[in-house]
Amino acid sequence: MVNPSSRVTALASEETKQLQTQFISILKSELRTSPVASNMVIGLILTGLERIVEVEFACPCDPEWNTLFGSVYLFLPGVTASVLMLFIHECKCRVEKEHEKLSLSGPVPLIMWLILVFLDGQYYACARTDWTGRFVIVDKGEPQKWCEPTNGTSYMERMSLTQTWYFQSQAFGFGILLVCVLLFGAFKCLRTQPTDEKDQDEEEPNIGSASKLTEASQEDRL
Repeated sequence: MVNPSSRVTALASEETKQLQTQFISILKSELRTSPVASNMVIGLILTGLERIVEVEFACPCDPEWNTLFGSVYLFLPGVTASVLMLFIHECKCRVEKEHEKLSLSGPVPLIMWLILVFLDGQYYACARTDWTGRFVIVDKGEPQKWCEPTNGTSYMERMSLTQTWYFQSQAFGFGILLVCVLLFGAFKCLRTQPTDEKDQDEEEPNIGSASKLTEASQEDRL
């Protein structure tokens, strides 16, 4: 004889598996069909990745490697995320309207990553550093990391220069964010303006046809 409680447990586990399967299929469908959803997911991943990299990042403090090392951290994760976005929506490249959406949403992960890393500042400062030293945290002021020079004769000058690079990097980050907001607003205005004109053009023939029908009905009454 089958235990009723075990049957209920089996049915509950089966329903749970079905719900999980449906959720995964819906999530995959949204990621493939909605650039907004996929950009949100990739944005969350990039934010978490930047937090991890921020803790683990260590500039080599070697003039021969600083520029290359810092540039890799500045661009490579964002480019990889943008390529991943293109692979997710690769089936939409054949449709002209969807290709327009894809071309606009493809660079979004790269732009998001650039904003994050430029606002952080240490990657840009590492790429600009042209002296040897060791990568340490500044004790005074905000907790910033920099290449402390082995030659202490120009210590304060190079610390001030590093802080200037931090400021420049954050200015670049806010500048990219501002440009993106302005471009998005301009794009939305350009997209909605033709629609409004089309609606007005459609209303004018409707008004004309309505007036003709009114005149025809008045003539019939006469």
